[in-house]
Amino acid sequence: MATNGLMTALTLYRCGTLTFKQAATRAGQTDDTFARTLAQYGIPAHN
Repeated sequence: MATNGLMTALTLYRCGTLTFKQAATRAGQTDDTFARTLAQYGIPAHN
């Protein structure tokens, strides 16, 4: 996954534009992987 796409998904998730599932899909990651990515960036998961 391109970093730009991941960053877009993270930003849209943090702003509440995308749900957890939508953001994970947009980032091209599984739910588990996306949850770990959120943790790495200090973004709380609220799925």
